[in-house]
Amino acid sequence: MKALLVFNPESGPFRPDRRLKIIKDTADAHNVELTVMETRPDKSLKDLFKSVDLSQYDRIWVSGGDGTINAMAQIAADNDKPMAVIPGGTVNSLALAFNIPLVVNWAVKLACAGKEKRIDLVELNEHPLLLIGGAGWDAMVLNAVGREEKKRFGFIAYLVGIFRYLRPGKETWFNIATGDGVEITKKGQGVYVINNPRQLKVVRVLHNSEPDDGMAEILIVSSPSITASLLFGLRLLFGKTERDRDVSVIKVKKAVINMESSRLYQIDGDGIGITDKMEVVVREKAVRLIVPTKPPVLTA
Repeated sequence: MKALLVFNPESGPFRPDRRLKIIKDTADAHNVELTVMETRPDKSLKDLFKSVDLSQYDRIWVSGGDGTINAMAQIAADNDKPMAVIPGGTVNSLALAFNIPLVVNWAVKLACAGKEKRIDLVELNEHPLLLIGGAGWDAMVLNAVGREEKKRFGFIAYLVGIFRYLRPGKETWFNIATGDGVEITKKGQGVYVINNPRQLKVVRVLHNSEPDDGMAEILIVSSPSITASLLFGLRLLFGKTERDRDVSVIKVKKAVINMESSRLYQIDGDGIGITDKMEVVVREKAVRLIVPTKPPVLTA
């Protein structure tokens, strides 16, 4: 097998040189001809790949955080190449959602021998989204957490951010116009776009949703108090979101979300910027993700 490894040396709280050595050694033990391409902070992945001929590789491997993985998923989809994930970030949400091992050498073994699963790619304002994004309380939390904080403190940095914003956000009007002519206008504190309902392995945000169903779910959330916000968080944790009277859900293949006022927004844990408009496009089963051949056996 010939594989191209896209490696982000800046992601995660652990030593990148150690992570890279484990990947190379494990790949060599499995007779994989590996080419390494390191990401650069001064260039986007799209710019780096302008001069790369992907036809010579059987699979693309990516090791970094969820932001790096998302960007690589869009490139892999554009070139119809299978993509394997070797977790190297702070939270590693995508790996947890698809039962990809967090231990580096185990993830490399999966990259060599795992099966291919086609999943949807959602593009939000042309940015790739594999799990969940939107403009709400979560975006404010993520904006409060800097890159250095994430690198130094890991997941604890997110917990600090949560306590900084332990209050309901300001409400605004959201207008959603779908590709099939449906239009909804509703007031709320946040709007979320969901591609994969499973978050962090044990959390399923929505039950009537799958990462390969060709649809995205848009949630408008209105939680007027701290108590209501905490209750929404608990329902989110236990997969009872659809029953929350403060939540409106609409399934779309394509939509435009206009906001009365500009808001911070995030995609899969990375703050993107400020916007008053979000365009959503679903690319059905565009990503060829390498996943375990069978679900892991859960033991006590």
